Formats: sequence, C-alpha cells, structure tokens
Amino acid sequence: MQSDTTLYDVIIVGGGPAGLSAALYAARRGLKVLLVTKDLGGQAARTPEIENYPGLPLMNGFDIMDAFAKQAQKFGARLEFQEVTGLTKCEDETFSVHTPTAMFITHTVILAFGLTPRDLGVPGETQLRGRGVSYCPTCDGSFFKGKIVAVAGGSIGALDASESLSRLCKKVYLIHQGTALSGNPILKSKVEQTHNITIHLETRVLEILGKEQVAGIKVQDAASVIRTINLDGIFVEMGYIVKSAWVKDLVTLDKRQQVIVNQHCETSTPGIFAAGDATTLEYKQVVISAGEGAKAALAAYKYIQLRQGKRSVVIPDWGFTK
Repeated sequence: MQSDTTLYDVIIVGGGPAGLSAALYAARRGLKVLLVTKDLGGQAARTPEIENYPGLPLMNGFDIMDAFAKQAQKFGARLEFQEVTGLTKCEDETFSVHTPTAMFITHTVILAFGLTPRDLGVPGETQLRGRGVSYCPTCDGSFFKGKIVAVAGGSIGALDASESLSRLCKKVYLIHQGTALSGNPILKSKVEQTHNITIHLETRVLEILGKEQVAGIKVQDAASVIRTINLDGIFVEMGYIVKSAWVKDLVTLDKRQQVIVNQHCETSTPGIFAAGDATTLEYKQVVISAGEGAKAALAAYKYIQLRQGKRSVVIPDWGFTK
C-alpha cells in the first residue's frame, strides 16, 4: 500500500453535492483539501434532469456536479478517484484514510459518501456489472443507443430511467415486482403511453444471463411462469442504501445506518464531520446537501483554528459586520 506523506487539513470522503461543496468551501479557507471518491457526482450525477437548483436552468445532474468539481479544484482542492475502505484514528489525534492502494493522513474528516444503489441480488449481477448491468442511466444510457434494455424497479427512479432510455433505446422493458408503479402521476402516465416501453408488473428478475456481456434476463411472473427476455443491458433502479459499516466503530449510527450529526455537522468523534444523504439529514435534496457540505467545511475549519489556538470566528463571505 502506498502512503501519501502529505498531512491534509481535511479529507472529504464522497464526491456528491455535499462532498464537492465541502471541498470548495474548505479550499477557499486556505485549507489543504483532499476529496476521495469512487465516482464523481454521486446520486445527483445519475439524475437525468435537475430543475430545482436555484439559479440554474434545467440541467443534466452530471453537468452540475462536474461544474462543482471544477470550481473546487480552481481553489486548490485535490480529487482522488478511489474507493475508501477504512478510517482509523491515530494516537496523535490525526486520522488515516485507507483505500485499496493508498493511505492518507489528515487533521479532520468529512464523511459525505451519500447513498449507494441497492443491488438486485440475483445471479449474474456481480459478474456482469459494467458489462451490461448498470445503475446509472445518465452515465451509461448512450452506450445502449438503438439496443434493447430492461429497467428493474417500480419507483420514480425506475420511471425516470425508463422514460429517458426510451428516447435512446429500441425497446425498454420496465419490470416491477409490485402490483402498481409509484411516483409522479404525470411521469407515470407518460411512461405508460410511451410506445417502446413495455411494463411487466408482478414480475421479478431471477437471473441476468450472459458470459462476457449481458445477453438476456430470466423473469418470473405472477402465475409463476418463467421465461427469458433477450436484451443487451439492464438498469437496476431498486432504490438506495447507506453503506456505513466501515465507520461504525468511530461514529454513532442510527437504526437506518445513517451517520448521526448535530446542527454543526459534528459526529460523535471530534474531528470527524458528516454531511449529505449519508447523515440523519431529514430532506434528501441536492441543494440541501450542498449547503450541509459547506457547513461541515466551515465547522472543520473552526475546529482546526481552535486546535491551533486561533480565533474561531468564521467570517462571512460577504464581509464581517460588527
């Protein structure tokens, strides 16, 4: 394992709205910032259209997150694209952040790893991940232009994915175990009326077929009839979960495995802060996560200032008024 000898002021785990916003705000305060993330943008980047971010027109989620990243890098934040696998508190009150290939040392940590797509949990899924099995229509949809795909799920995410893919793909199968689709009635109606979307309710995916690439899926309907659908790819839209087991020995989690924070984004361990969808934050929205990321960065800055014996005043961006 390679060890980075740099001592960072703050390491941010996660590259979604909260993490990128935290990187921007921490870097603008003159802190040495490293953001470590498996991919750029998190759940927001997998959203085809975002129309409720103040000041921005209707935009692709990935484009917004890419702009966040460029802005953070402009102020000196470093981005490292790796998956964080461990976090350790050192005897000197610093923290070591571990990835499969490297270790980084920091004074503070901001946990902003967000939510992770829930697996379908069927044979063939793991083996064919990235080879026809996808969890991101926005990222991977263009690879299936003119091809046949399935979307597994019945929530608004599955509806959104089906509708966007129908504009690229020859055929879309929407497969849902439930008796009815849920979500926005307007979007639901649009999906139901789209000519190249076929909806299969009370149907579950049993297996994803293929050797080097996805070649089809095996499904079972309400009458227990099993059949094979030949296709080129499957998009899993089964919702999201918090994968926080790797920090459970350092921070307190709630029953949903979310990181418990106070109003200052502080966790149960001094020096570790958290922001965004992985926390007990009630509302999971891009704009709220971005704000919480900024708050976590300022809290980390204040923590570092206090430990260095300096004033803990955080001056507003628009100037300080007595």
